[in-house]
Amino acid sequence: MGTHSGRIVLLVEDDLQIRQLISAVLEGEGFSVYKAGNATEAFAAFLGRPQEIDLLITDVEMGEPMDGFALAERIRQDCPGIAVLLISGIPDSARQAAQLRLPFLAKPFRLPVLLQEVRNALKAATRQGEPTSPGSSTQANERFFRKDLLARLSEAKQAYQNARLRSAVLIEHAKEIGLDNPDGVHQLQTAIASEQVALAKLAQAIKAVRNSMGSGPDEERRQLLGGVLDRAIETTRARKGFIHVFHPAEDALKLEVQRGFDPRTLAVFEVVRDETCACGHALRTARRTVVDDITGSPIYQKGPFRTILLANGVRAVQSTPLFFPPGTVVGTLTTHYTKPIRPSERDLESIDDLATQVTALIIGLRGRPGVAEGATRAAGAGDLTP
Repeated sequence: MGTHSGRIVLLVEDDLQIRQLISAVLEGEGFSVYKAGNATEAFAAFLGRPQEIDLLITDVEMGEPMDGFALAERIRQDCPGIAVLLISGIPDSARQAAQLRLPFLAKPFRLPVLLQEVRNALKAATRQGEPTSPGSSTQANERFFRKDLLARLSEAKQAYQNARLRSAVLIEHAKEIGLDNPDGVHQLQTAIASEQVALAKLAQAIKAVRNSMGSGPDEERRQLLGGVLDRAIETTRARKGFIHVFHPAEDALKLEVQRGFDPRTLAVFEVVRDETCACGHALRTARRTVVDDITGSPIYQKGPFRTILLANGVRAVQSTPLFFPPGTVVGTLTTHYTKPIRPSERDLESIDDLATQVTALIIGLRGRPGVAEGATRAAGAGDLTP
């Protein structure tokens, strides 16, 4: 573990290879890194978590009207104490940075020099009395799930899935023996006990993750949800995404966080009840819905969702239902793609891993799983591909 655990960096670089290299180096030093390819993406990411970010590292020229200088200036208006490091291969950028009294690193640079400039920028912000002190690292740590808790949650989920499979086998065996036979009764009791124990452990793991978030306000939990959604989008190479929470009393999904959509076009996704979009379909079927091209999908032939998505550049979508307890839908995790595509099995496995984190956050956000008549649905295995 590096010496900067808990510090958070917003990295803005339009060159993918350079962005990945810098990110890997910073993460190796213990930083958490949000990555963006241009100023527009970076500012959108910043708006979701202004008090979390300790350091902005940004390229100067990124092919957009808003360059690195403008981005830094805009972000510093909302967060005056944030540390900033500008990087560029354009000679005149150094002069501009000096005039603005902003740290600057010329490209190409050696990685040890980058790390030293990062440390210098953080120290400069600390001397100004802004929240890059050790206390802010503690707060940042509290905002992120601990790896041991995530590992425990993942293991508990897998153990429960294994227990369900074993239980199904034992129940079938009990039926073959006969429930009027003591051996058959014993097999049935063993099946029920095994599944109940695994479910209890899963509940404990979710509770541990929820407790690790502290008792902060709902807005903080929503920011955490946004962070998980960011990882889902980045991991699966999507461009946009939603997280909806199911409200049993209204028998509807309600939008909790989103990334990438124009807020003015989102009214139609604020409340979803029917099956004419992927998340609504995932809710009603209680199975993952994958649409590799919305223009030819029967799901999107009715209602306004198809028009809105196409206007936002979306052509493909997947939506994964979130369950707790198993069989009860508490929300959906949806990612959107700009061209016709079916997410790979590896991508869907990543979505499943992140879904456990989203589920824990939703349970914490709502205080309890919203179990009501009509909310419990059979959790079928596999995907639906309309």
